[in-house]
Amino acid sequence: MARKFLPSLFNKKIQLGTIKSVENDNTGDYSEQFVSQLSLWAYPQKRAIGQTYKLLNTDFEDSIVLVVRHNSKINDQLKVIYNGQQYNIINLSSDDSLNYMAYDYLTVKLSEKVK
Repeated sequence: MARKFLPSLFNKKIQLGTIKSVENDNTGDYSEQFVSQLSLWAYPQKRAIGQTYKLLNTDFEDSIVLVVRHNSKINDQLKVIYNGQQYNIINLSSDDSLNYMAYDYLTVKLSEKVK
């Protein structure tokens, strides 16, 4: 049986989109900007302390798991804006079943900007 979450848990708004080169109307220069493609309500899932220890020294060490209602538009190439910061999707666990309440688990990590 699929896990059910209370609707009240989905209390964080996230934006998913891509980074595109956008022209500045005032200067004519191009700059890299986040372009939103969809907006969803998410539930930031907590990890148990044992799970946190198992993730030490892995790519998932400083990651967050966001649960959203299943959406076929989500892919791991999209960027996520959560709490005003940009994240990369490092793992996408998508539920493609025909269940009424299907959820996607997005494991995201804060993106590091190269200067």
